[in-house]
Parts: sequence; C-alpha cells; structure tokens
Amino acid sequence: MSRTARRRRVHARFAALVPGLVVASLAGSPSVASAQDSTPVSASATESGQVGCFRGRPLPECRSFWILEFQGLLPLARSTRTVGSPEFPFEVEIMGASLEWTAGHMWNLDGGPWAVGGTLTIGTQADGLLSGLRARGRRWLSPDLALEGTLGYALVDVNGGTGGTAGGVSTDLRINIRDQGAFFVRWDRFDIAPSEWVRADYVYLDEGGVQHAFLVGASAGSLPAIVGSGLLGVGFAVLFGIYVASST
Repeated sequence: MSRTARRRRVHARFAALVPGLVVASLAGSPSVASAQDSTPVSASATESGQVGCFRGRPLPECRSFWILEFQGLLPLARSTRTVGSPEFPFEVEIMGASLEWTAGHMWNLDGGPWAVGGTLTIGTQADGLLSGLRARGRRWLSPDLALEGTLGYALVDVNGGTGGTAGGVSTDLRINIRDQGAFFVRWDRFDIAPSEWVRADYVYLDEGGVQHAFLVGASAGSLPAIVGSGLLGVGFAVLFGIYVASST
C-alpha cells in the first residue's frame, strides 16, 4: 500500500470518530446538564396538592383540608351582673365550663404559608344546635406546627336558658400541633337583653348589659377528635345505663 493510500485511510477513520466525540463532549458539558435540569415545572405540578385532606398540611401536600375538633373550655375571668328580685338579689356570670364540637374547611393560599377558611361550632353553652360561626386564619410555622386566629359570632344561654340566648363577638388565638391537638385562649363579648321570669312565686328581673368572658381551652383534632368524642359517648351511655338500672 502506498503512503498516500495509508494517509487517506487514517483521515477517513478520524472523520468517522469526530461526530461521536462531539456528542459525548456535549452530553457531559455542564451547560447542557444545567439546561436539562432547569426544564420548567408547571406551578400546578408543585402547588396543586390534595383537595380535602383529613389532617391539614401546608402546600404542596394539601390544597385544602377539613377541620374537625372536640374541645373543652374553662373560664379564667368573667364579668358579673345582679339579677333576681329586690328581696333576693344575686350575682350571675356568663359562660361556664363547656364542651364544643367544631367542623369546617380551610384552603392553603399560593405564595405563602397561609390558610383561610371557616368553622361551625355546636356546644353545651347554648340550648340551640348552633353555638358559634367563625372565620379562621392559619399561619404555618412548619408542616407540623401552626398559629391560628378566629373571629366570629357566638351564642350562649342566659340564666340557664330562662333568659333566652344571647349572641356576641368571639375571637381566639390558637397554637395547633399536627392538626391533632391545640391549645387556645378566647375572649367572648355578649349583649344580654333585659328579661323577666317567675320561679317559686318570685319575679326575677335581669337588667341585662354587656358581659365579657376570658377562657382557656384545649382541643383534639382529626382522628383524636373522633376517638375522644366516641369515648365520651360511651361514658355517657354507661352512666345512663347505671342510672336506669338503679331506678328500677
């Protein structure tokens, strides 16, 4: 083989290798790798989340979530007023210890650690079915911890129900743990209407007025709320059975 033929053969082999070398170098290039990694991801893929989570979590895990709570409250301070007849006046207070069941729904907002929603409450402090209707806001501190504030309307019995039901403003501040438990403080303000009732041949008068109550409470949420309510129901059923058995 002549020297010219050998040169042509080497040049042909080198030309065949060039495309492969170029492709390999581009595949390993940092700029190409970063371009591949920076493929845009749609906001809906990262911010959609599940709708109606049973236990609340921030985005991107939950778009919205349910509120289900079973809670107890104790009064720390309450205003009083004088009621009764001129012969037998006495002081009464608003809002004693009570139990409440709350249900609602909240939505996580895009672009920040916030959620907004509303709740409906039934409780032992009012004879009617409804004892509270409140708007609620939540600020996620972490996936397992959040601060909450509520503002709304509450109802309470007056004089054990003999004076009807009073309504007023209710607000509270809560610290929520994993949506399974919370501790809170609440302030209620009620406008008591004047009333009059008869008991044991005496006429009792209630001039009414503005009453305040400052309360503390603790609640169980989601599954613990269901378990706690069930245990309470079983306890009442047992006590009722004992009462019936002792009466026969």
